Amino acid sequence: MNEQRTRLFGLVAVLGGVLSVLVAVPGRWYGVPQTDSYVFHPDPFSPLWIQRAVIPGLTAVATVCLVAGLLGLVLRDRPVAGRWRRWGGVGAVIGLTFAALSVVGLTYLSTGRGAAEGATADLLSLAAGGIGVLVFVPSLVALVVGYVLTARPYPGYALGAAAILTPYFSYIGLENVGGLVATLPVGAAWVAVGIDLWTHPAPVPRPDEESAES
Repeated sequence: MNEQRTRLFGLVAVLGGVLSVLVAVPGRWYGVPQTDSYVFHPDPFSPLWIQRAVIPGLTAVATVCLVAGLLGLVLRDRPVAGRWRRWGGVGAVIGLTFAALSVVGLTYLSTGRGAAEGATADLLSLAAGGIGVLVFVPSLVALVVGYVLTARPYPGYALGAAAILTPYFSYIGLENVGGLVATLPVGAAWVAVGIDLWTHPAPVPRPDEESAES
């Protein structure tokens, strides 16, 4: 993959990281009213309209950008990658793609459908997400190990920190900001990956890779 395309993937990764944090900002922070009554037709460009009409679209875009950013990292280093990075990268991209399909499905597929069709769409989306997690987690571990063993381990550190901190922050929960805090490690990791793709468009030299992962 040429350097210009690698840098483009880097920009996409940074965009995905930033958007993933923005969409997790609690609605009340930008004025969404806390009420038990449902407003069917919120005013255009009002905080409630932004939450219902804009945030789902940004969530889908962020998810696609996260997948593309990880794909760019894998493609950049594919010519010199050892077993850990090669197979871990492929599995991580596949797993994250299934998770992305789950997010998009839960966001859009059940909208405007009947109860039965909506439930089926939700179940399929959840199944895709479950498969994605099962494939993504062990693959990400392999990918992180592969990068930590190389001469440029920073993507591995970033992804590894996200893999540890995200479930931890999700578990402990923080009142009213738990989702945002849990998303911060993911956003930071993908920004770090994007910066690495931009500043180092060439892969790790083969001699270093072979000596580290042999």
